[in-house]
Amino acid sequence: MRLIMKHRDETRSLDIMAMPIADAIACEQYTDMPWTDWRAAVLDDRALAIQFAWWLAGRREGVTEKFSSIDLDLAQMEWSSELTDEEKAAVKGVRDEADPDESKSDDRPTGPAETPAG
Repeated sequence: MRLIMKHRDETRSLDIMAMPIADAIACEQYTDMPWTDWRAAVLDDRALAIQFAWWLAGRREGVTEKFSSIDLDLAQMEWSSELTDEEKAAVKGVRDEADPDESKSDDRPTGPAETPAG
């Protein structure tokens, strides 16, 4: 899942399902949290976790900034998420593997069987 963060005029994007070891070590150094706890804290709107998410997204995009210099107005943050290309392909694959018979229309009645008048 890609987290899209917008603060004022700047937008950063972060794939929170990817965590190379160097990023995980940085996460522990800056937040004192294992990366799995950090990811949950981001989704729980914890300030230190958001600061690290912003910094990490910048780092992955080539932005050089000191972690301690990041001071965002959390009330001005906008959040959204989107599936990564790999996740979209996986979802499409699941849909494509669905039972093909389910997609066929069936004009047969679905109520109780009719019995001939007799």
